[in-house]
Amino acid sequence: MADFLSVEVAMVLIPLLVLLILTASSAAVVADDYAVDVPSWYKLEELIAEQGFETSSGSLISILETKEELPVAAYAAAMLGMRGDRDALPILRRVAEDAGKRAALREAAAYSLGILGEEQGLSIMKQMLEESSDFYTQIRVAGRIAQLGSPDGWEYIMPALYLGDSDIQDMVLWELPNFIKIRKNIDCECTKPEEIIANFFYDNNEWVRELAISRSGLLISQGDVDFLKLYICNATLADTSKLLRQVALGTVLSWGSDPVLFCPSIKLILTDL
Repeated sequence: MADFLSVEVAMVLIPLLVLLILTASSAAVVADDYAVDVPSWYKLEELIAEQGFETSSGSLISILETKEELPVAAYAAAMLGMRGDRDALPILRRVAEDAGKRAALREAAAYSLGILGEEQGLSIMKQMLEESSDFYTQIRVAGRIAQLGSPDGWEYIMPALYLGDSDIQDMVLWELPNFIKIRKNIDCECTKPEEIIANFFYDNNEWVRELAISRSGLLISQGDVDFLKLYICNATLADTSKLLRQVALGTVLSWGSDPVLFCPSIKLILTDL
């Protein structure tokens, strides 16, 4: 079984990657879900307070025991996991196991169980993934499973790409970094996560190319993806969009070392801005 993220590591990674429920796009909201976009973990206290609730552990547990309203219930479940509050394990288990609860709330509770190192959380999320027939839900839950160190959701990512849906492409691009970190555990004769995101550099839609480049900045910071740097240099040099070349320049400059050493073509990009 793949190792779970420790609470300490989760507290660092979650601000960058957490999207607990659905993308805010209305197209992504299905019958049993609610768009709950948590921009960063440190905002959770503020968001919960705005709903009129205290944010002590006791208050958060009480919210889960007495309420099912979204987004506050999902926020409470998320906050308990991110705080590393093991006193909340009983209520998180009850919520995650209760098939009568709304899927979004169960997912948040199961994810928090996983953050706290409970195998049950990962098992419940895998079950939810297998039972879902909705691509948006599959991509989102697969990403959460990957954050917990398991590659089991990867098989749901590739089919979604062939739908030709821009919203789904957007979601896949946002989730790919989670799989990049565990790509060595993906055991299949298939396209690897880093190869998928590189292919987006040549997408017909400018916004897709821009998102691919900006997301690649995060992937590159995780190391061992030097060929992505080459893609950024080569693809953006030929791109007709000045804005996209500016995005690429910012990404290249964020590498830390002298970008010209790795990407000589950056000189041409600079002179053309």
